[in-house]
Amino acid sequence: MEQELVVDEKQAARVVEVLPRVAERYRQLVDDLPQALARDVREARADIGALLGGEIRLEPDNERMQLIAGYRLSHEALVLKCLNARDKRSY
Repeated sequence: MEQELVVDEKQAARVVEVLPRVAERYRQLVDDLPQALARDVREARADIGALLGGEIRLEPDNERMQLIAGYRLSHEALVLKCLNARDKRSY
């Protein structure tokens, strides 16, 4: 059974318009992480969690004597974080 794809052209045009800005803002957030860590570790951790899409779990690796970060990448959360970034630029 075939399904017909219905596309809202205005919404599709908006996505095409916003994506390059999201990519640029993502690069800025990543580039700013060292400074963010120096300013406020708690806020930087929240930014990293938001960039990755939520909770970051730290699990011990006893064999290597280190912590391993576990997370799920959420594309939706990433885009929202970039659009609602601290500098509040309007997209």
